[in-house]
Amino acid sequence: MTRQTAYRFLIILGLAALIQTCNTNEHCSAVDCPTYFGRILPVGEGIFLFATSRSYNGNLSVLGPERLDDSLNYLCKQEGSLITTTNNLCYKYAPLISTFSTPANSLGTNYEDMPLIDVPIRSLFGTFIARDFVNLFSSDLEISLERAGLGRQTFWSFGDRTGLQASNNCLNGNDDGTLFLRGTVGNTLNKARESWFETDIRSCAEFHKILCLCYNPGSNDEN
Repeated sequence: MTRQTAYRFLIILGLAALIQTCNTNEHCSAVDCPTYFGRILPVGEGIFLFATSRSYNGNLSVLGPERLDDSLNYLCKQEGSLITTTNNLCYKYAPLISTFSTPANSLGTNYEDMPLIDVPIRSLFGTFIARDFVNLFSSDLEISLERAGLGRQTFWSFGDRTGLQASNNCLNGNDDGTLFLRGTVGNTLNKARESWFETDIRSCAEFHKILCLCYNPGSNDEN
């Protein structure tokens, strides 16, 4: 089975689980059960949040030292394009992780064409996560990332609850544990503003996911 086929299979399984939840829960809300079951991926516009399929240690500068931002963008594009481009969902990528030059709450600095207001943050299933990028760090999430379909897992954030870079950042993504440093991680089980992006501090030798955003420049929500 190719990686692309595997991704599609996982999406179908996840969607089936969401549909089953709605069929068996008479109190299902619009957040839990999106109205886009006619398609595997959502109809509405948005900025789409997903986690990488692979886990990585704290050395995320895969393209070389001093190239953390480029490396993160490369990793998100490499994995995300297998899903999003195939389905014409979106085509530009931004890593949701706080680096020295680009804190997660200031992605607009590096990604000037990414819409920051009035465009909702959604999962790849269309589940509503936040009203827009600004609200991603200023309010509680509408739903945990786990319930939105990202699975139960931890991810490198290198950030605090506001989205700024935390002091524990694996030497700005350049330590694989050799230097015995630590990095901040988030957890998909949490939805509270105080904890979803800053849940714990872990050894840089550990392996965790990376969160990525996929968007269309200047897109607007149709709902």
